[in-house]
Amino acid sequence: VKEVVGGAPSLSIINRYFGPVQATLDLECNHCEIKNKSKRFILEARGQEFAFKLDPKIKNWRAKYSLGVLLGDPKAEPDDYRYRLPFPELVGYLITQSFNGPFSHQDEANLYSIDVALPLATPVLAARGGIVMGVEESNTEAGVTEEYGEKANTIYILHSDGTIGVYAHLDMYSASVSPGDSIEVGDYLARSGNTGFSTGPHLHFSIWANDNGVQKSVHYQFD
Repeated sequence: VKEVVGGAPSLSIINRYFGPVQATLDLECNHCEIKNKSKRFILEARGQEFAFKLDPKIKNWRAKYSLGVLLGDPKAEPDDYRYRLPFPELVGYLITQSFNGPFSHQDEANLYSIDVALPLATPVLAARGGIVMGVEESNTEAGVTEEYGEKANTIYILHSDGTIGVYAHLDMYSASVSPGDSIEVGDYLARSGNTGFSTGPHLHFSIWANDNGVQKSVHYQFD
């Protein structure tokens, strides 16, 4: 957020998620006096932190910044909760990719994830109760090239141990929950879909934690 503090241009960070995040702000400013050009913050749900006050020395000064965000509090400690299946349990569905899957489950954020071949519009259910931390449901496209990586409709659920349930590739505008809602295990969340980095209709399910500044998936078990 750009603002003016004491007559000088300044930057603050606002967390719009209903859960904690870790934000790193890097700043470059020509003709400014800045003691610390990189700052890291832990912001509580819906919190705001003052970051930088610039001190331009000439009229034609220039500044640019980059912001990195990780979901979750690095102080959180995952527990041994056993999760409910995130879809109707009386129907069998194929798991097309599991932990350490060779297609796309090799990085830290996806290593302990499963992909389930749910037909379009299958109910997606909460595997654990918590607070709806964020919802993205406006995407319509799917593909297997890099440009689709940020286009998956996703619901993020903050759990009592600080971990975050990730339900991805959902159908557009199908979420039945809103950010800030409190939900119980088994509650209906949305319809399954085919959005983002995807070869076909499926649900990607993962549990995330902020591990010392790295967004990591957490090993978990179903009940």
